[in-house]
Amino acid sequence: MIAIVITVAGVYLAVKWLDSYTLHGETITVPDLKGFHYTEVEPFLDDKKLQAIIIDSINNPEEPRGVVLDQTPKADALVKEGRKVYLTINSLEPPKVVFPTLNDLTLRQAKARLVTYGLDIDSLMFKPSECSRCVIGVMYKGQKLLPGTEIAKGEKVTLIVGSGTSTEQIPLPMLYGKTVDEVESHLFNVGLTMGVISFDETVFTAEDSATAKVFKMYPAFDLEEDQMIFMGKSIDIFLTSDSTKIPDLELIEQDSTLTE
Repeated sequence: MIAIVITVAGVYLAVKWLDSYTLHGETITVPDLKGFHYTEVEPFLDDKKLQAIIIDSINNPEEPRGVVLDQTPKADALVKEGRKVYLTINSLEPPKVVFPTLNDLTLRQAKARLVTYGLDIDSLMFKPSECSRCVIGVMYKGQKLLPGTEIAKGEKVTLIVGSGTSTEQIPLPMLYGKTVDEVESHLFNVGLTMGVISFDETVFTAEDSATAKVFKMYPAFDLEEDQMIFMGKSIDIFLTSDSTKIPDLELIEQDSTLTE
């Protein structure tokens, strides 16, 4: 009998101790943290004797960066003091993607490809080109956007679309001595497009390609002829790292001055 009493008393005391240890009957209501910036959560929960732990972040362009999107336990749940509240926040920066190649795609194809990369079209810019209704270039924030460039998801780009060749003619430009980038910029400004780009045997590396200069072009430039070309037409260029192959620009400029 004494043993039974001792056992019951022991169990009773153990239960009372566990109640005290686990704060039995003392609960805290979890607040709704959605919309809080993650930097505001910790001091806010400190007052409520809860802990915040960020376990994940996702990208939601429609919500401010860094705000709480989800939480566990949910709002209004009853928990013990010191309980951890696990948070999912909106990523501080949108994820980036490598911009794809769009040149020569139709508008429909280009838009479909942009969608798969999480990008969109801001506007269209039409320029004369032999490639009618297809993409001939891309602009982003006023600058040319090249394939392989990193860009944030959700951004919008301007597509440069070919409108076909024009009936308007302009003088054939002289491209000797220019790099690929210089040629492309010049052709874009005068309403022509880049054709085939070829390098000779002196060009080995990417650096060589960037610094190589035009020594031949098609249609060929001839100072003695009054050459005209339809707007939108393309020009093929041939580049070299051997400066001796490039026509003497000073002589060309002098001849040009004499013939004016």
